[in-house]
Amino acid sequence: MDPPLEYESVTVNRQVHLRKVAKAIGVDGKKLEELNPELRYRILPADNYRLKIPPGTGELLVAKIDQIPVSHPPQRAFVYHRVRNGQTLSVIARRYRTSVKRIMRANNLRRSNFIVAGKLLKIPQRGYIYSAPSVPQKSKHSSRPASHIVRKGDSLYIIAKQYGTTTSKIQQLNNLTSTTLHKGQVLKIFPKKSTPPSVDGLNTYEVQPGDSPFLIAKRHKMPLQRLLYLNQLYPGSTIYPGQKLFIE
Repeated sequence: MDPPLEYESVTVNRQVHLRKVAKAIGVDGKKLEELNPELRYRILPADNYRLKIPPGTGELLVAKIDQIPVSHPPQRAFVYHRVRNGQTLSVIARRYRTSVKRIMRANNLRRSNFIVAGKLLKIPQRGYIYSAPSVPQKSKHSSRPASHIVRKGDSLYIIAKQYGTTTSKIQQLNNLTSTTLHKGQVLKIFPKKSTPPSVDGLNTYEVQPGDSPFLIAKRHKMPLQRLLYLNQLYPGSTIYPGQKLFIE
């Protein structure tokens, strides 16, 4: 029989990846996975979690936990589509090469014929992403990312739909002579905003170590896109301790 595993437990209230925890305390990542096999994607939940670690490393983890960056589990990739007059779910499903059932499940629809022009639908795509795509807005001053890092499986068509723009505009902005993209390529999606949003009557929040836009929005019960818009940020923006952010 195998001997029982030796470990000590530390309560962690930070959503971090086991690999980054292992690096911070100088232990083998596979050892942490062996001690905590129940974690999906090897990421701790945001709430209190009793993390099992090798004996003698507890104090070091407590000292360094605030320096470990927050991680987020992957989400199913999706894009947004605004329904136009005369469109049906079957037409939309064929356009995005998905199924009516998957669209209904993603949008909590009970009837396939219950969509109206102007409604914003979440369209499932293949693969996973690590941050949700931005929601296209009707206002010309909506929250619009300035750039996009090309991922595996991306195409100009998918990226244009994800951000509510067109392939020709992306090509023109990036001086692209073809539609060929490569992983890691940085594309400009929109010109930088020149008109800041109105922040009259809003409160401010000072960023703390370990904060992320996602956690701040969740803590203050705000939509993430609203927080990004108020502070002229975009998905993937880096924030720093001591930075002042507008909140509602």
